[in-house]
Amino acid sequence: MIYTLERDFQNATVGEDISILEEIHKDDKNIAILKRPLLNMEEEVERMLKSKFSFQSSGTPDEIFHLFQAKQLVTGKEYPHITQDVSLLLYRFAQLTKRNELNVFLGTVHDDMCRKFHTDINYLRLLCTYQGPGTWWLPDVAVNRRGRKRQFMDDDVTEGHLIQEAPTGAVVILKGALYPNAKPIIYRSPPIERHGIKRLLLRVDIKRENLAEL
Repeated sequence: MIYTLERDFQNATVGEDISILEEIHKDDKNIAILKRPLLNMEEEVERMLKSKFSFQSSGTPDEIFHLFQAKQLVTGKEYPHITQDVSLLLYRFAQLTKRNELNVFLGTVHDDMCRKFHTDINYLRLLCTYQGPGTWWLPDVAVNRRGRKRQFMDDDVTEGHLIQEAPTGAVVILKGALYPNAKPIIYRSPPIERHGIKRLLLRVDIKRENLAEL
């Protein structure tokens, strides 16, 4: 059974105001979750899924925003509410990371992507699942790290009943192994492939060539 934020965990910060995302920089936090409704976006999300929409780009928030708008013009399908939301999240992520060169993916996901619990070799990552199950993550009390740096085994999860699932629509900031003095979050993609479920996922990272500057 997967629980969704039914209790507080020391490594997580959860709230309904966007300022909660700033708390990812606290030493004892490795995941920040902004819970929110997807106001006015449900119909656009459905249209994106039906059209198998996929967008991937790199650059500044301004550059990505204009390329995202251009793709919609080319396809003849417009998503004004999602466009506004993605733009807001790009700028917020740039503020959180103090980096202006980003990698962005927004599209339909049919498979399990990351099938095992792991940590990322990055600084911070933003995820938002607009439809479908959200990211699975582990409270620190639910895992034995055993000195492992990235990949974890099933038996490292000592308290499987404490596996958490981020709510659909939530903005999730994950702390990676390149964050200074971090105990990075351990997480995985939700298993959807065998159930025939589709997700609409937004993923934002710092461009890899800029990680050396951190």
